[in-house]
Amino acid sequence: MLLGILFVATLIRIYGYALQYVNPDDSVYLASCGLILHGYRPYVDFFLAHPPLYFWIVVGLWRILNVNDTFIMWAIGKSVSIISFLGTTILIYLIGRKFHRYSGLIAAALYQFESFTYHNSIICSPSILATALLVTAMFLIVYRAPLPLVGLTLGLATNTRLSALYTIPAFGFYILWMFQKKQITLRTIATSVILYSIPLLPLLSFPFDKLFFNLGTFHFIKGGMTPTYRLQKLVFSIVPMRIPLLCLGFGSLVYLKINRSPNFVLLAALSLSLLGPYLQSPIGSPHLLLEAIPFFVLLSSITLSEVIHFPIHSKNKAPITLLVVLLLYSFSNSIPLTSDAINLAVYTQNTDLPKLVEIAQQHSNINEMVFSQLSLIPFLANRPYPPLVDTSPASSHAGVYTQTAVKELIIKYKVKVLILAGSFVNNKLATFLRAYGYRLTSIVEKRWMVYVLS
Repeated sequence: MLLGILFVATLIRIYGYALQYVNPDDSVYLASCGLILHGYRPYVDFFLAHPPLYFWIVVGLWRILNVNDTFIMWAIGKSVSIISFLGTTILIYLIGRKFHRYSGLIAAALYQFESFTYHNSIICSPSILATALLVTAMFLIVYRAPLPLVGLTLGLATNTRLSALYTIPAFGFYILWMFQKKQITLRTIATSVILYSIPLLPLLSFPFDKLFFNLGTFHFIKGGMTPTYRLQKLVFSIVPMRIPLLCLGFGSLVYLKINRSPNFVLLAALSLSLLGPYLQSPIGSPHLLLEAIPFFVLLSSITLSEVIHFPIHSKNKAPITLLVVLLLYSFSNSIPLTSDAINLAVYTQNTDLPKLVEIAQQHSNINEMVFSQLSLIPFLANRPYPPLVDTSPASSHAGVYTQTAVKELIIKYKVKVLILAGSFVNNKLATFLRAYGYRLTSIVEKRWMVYVLS
């Protein structure tokens, strides 16, 4: 049964994986890997909003496999996400099975019907790898692996995405409970802390001020939503149509009244703590809930499996009825969402991509700089590009990607080809470009303005 679930999971992702489907984050992360490959240092030479482990893994695979075809390199970057997703599915199954013989299969099946997970499992993104590492830490706890291994896994997760920091209090209280029960010693705790720190030691090689801005300050200033608005958006994300599986997970929290085993309480604590990145972020994007989803799915599946076999008395009839309603609601809303996500990846190919790659190659030599607001373009065109790849709205709001920054890189790097969004180019910037010797050669799909240095 698990093999069937994994087969379906792979099948519904293979189309989006093979096609040239471009997610904005995909473009930024792949271009960042390209800069690292060519010797640029993250946080020092260019802005990078996440810890470096995912990017080092992708670049390491490129070097080990000795690939030069940029489209194959793109596919390798996507493969890290797909393999991480399949690994997460297997771990979810094994964790669930430890609680109840049916909950593993229910959890693995539910996890396939989550549209945001689908989107991020077919692009270059550290989110799915970080999710896999966090689920691995829970797996090690449930199967009573040595605690230092849990510490090492959490350290790797933190060096992939800082959202892992939100799980530290939950794991900390669990470790304190184990210590009070004399199941572990202070030496074991100290070893776990040391192993947690080891994957983070490479971060000490970067200047603290740059690291603090890239990984800290940026995430608090990259948008303008108030905490109240983000809370309202969280409710919107869970209840109406965005992430209905979280709705089922929240409903499962009522089962804590019946099941207060340490592992189940830890699972509930991790589910709630991983809402932190969403509530903290000023952009309030649902993709910030990605790490929380497998834990809510596990919470739901374990609760459903156990209450089905629990004697229905008057005291628990209401919670069971609520869970059944939430299950039906989640399935009815999740399947259409996932279907829409598949259709987006399969049938909505980015028609701009091949045209822009061809234009970049046509108007530049192999050693001439190309800058594109869609940062994937110079990478795929196999052209050098300046160390400014995060052109997202969040980056613009935080003052990283601005017209001033574009002017500075034009002067410093003598960029041959500029590809900018029409909405980004105002009269002032257009005048500067003309004065500096750029001519507008084409407008692609009424969206992208191509400037070439005369």
